[in-house]
Amino acid sequence: MKPFPPILFLTAEYDASGRYSLSARRQNGEEVVGAWTPLVRSHIVAVVVCGHGVITKPSDGDIARRVEADEDTFLSSRSGDDVSFFRRERMSSLESDLALRGIVPADRFCTAKAADMPAAAAIYAERVRTATSPRRLLRPSDTSSAVLQACTRRIYIPVLCVWLSLLSANAFISAKLNSERERLRGELSAREHRESRRTADNESERSLIRAFSERPSVPRAVVCDRIAAAVPEPIRLRSIGVEPPVKRFEAGKPLLRRENNVTVIGSAPSSAAVSEFVARLSASGVFRSVNLASIERERNASTLDFEIDLEP
Repeated sequence: MKPFPPILFLTAEYDASGRYSLSARRQNGEEVVGAWTPLVRSHIVAVVVCGHGVITKPSDGDIARRVEADEDTFLSSRSGDDVSFFRRERMSSLESDLALRGIVPADRFCTAKAADMPAAAAIYAERVRTATSPRRLLRPSDTSSAVLQACTRRIYIPVLCVWLSLLSANAFISAKLNSERERLRGELSAREHRESRRTADNESERSLIRAFSERPSVPRAVVCDRIAAAVPEPIRLRSIGVEPPVKRFEAGKPLLRRENNVTVIGSAPSSAAVSEFVARLSASGVFRSVNLASIERERNASTLDFEIDLEP
């Protein structure tokens, strides 16, 4: 199965002076022409050491077995019936160079000559695939770290694009949802306000009904009868208000009444008749207080208008 991301082989070819030159090949052995540095970010990198200092021995010999057993001293790679190896201490400058370039190799191999790479690439690629299996990637190691970093860099841009698309869609949808939420909130607030006013109106109406349903200490019929009995002959009554409102009743506002109060309004030909009426009301024994609230003569008229406040 083709790994994801693909493999890039960096070939470090050493000369007799200990210097090396770097070149790159794809996992099919094809040499990368031009700059290969950008490919590092999207590929799994494997390093192949070749050239001066790489020794090849038969794999069934004692030297090959000792070299493969001493991994701390030698970097070794088996290819066919041969084992190629290279002393790790000579790779210190190469490792430093890779670190400065930000390259973390997933694996390291060695081969006798750079010309052997096209054929060896398939073998080494299979070994990298084995090292990058999902089960092995779960184990902390340099290989798993390098592979996971390469995968992260490869999917970074697509994931970022998807994430930005989701954020844009979320911003668009959120704006519509916020607008709809504000509209529903306004409707709910208006409905609650209407319900609150309706409840207040209902309570006001019930309070008004209760107020007129309460039985007074002295029956209203008795009050009206005593007032009628005390009216002198010359006096004409226009209205009798039993607990009249303080002001005109308005919907949605509480009714304010003049509790335990009776208002008598009428007209008389003289103040003496009014005085007699007040005296009779006081002597009736029904009212605790009798008060002449006002008396005045109508303009261009011979009669007096008066108002008497009574407290039963």
